[in-house]
Amino acid sequence: FLQADNVKFQGTFPCFPTDLKWLQLSSCHFDSPPSDFNLEKLVILDLYNTNMAPILINQLSLRSK
Repeated sequence: FLQADNVKFQGTFPCFPTDLKWLQLSSCHFDSPPSDFNLEKLVILDLYNTNMAPILINQLSLRSK
């Protein structure tokens, strides 16, 4: 489980956990869409009020195909 509230993300995330089952990013802001989030094991994704929510959801759905 990883919870981040009202965080501003910048840059890349090469050390982002790859075994997350639950990710909550409430009111978080990204300068650009993260291309290196490896969320293959993710079961729950909460992007409430996150500026990149539609883009992140689209990236995840494209990867699952």
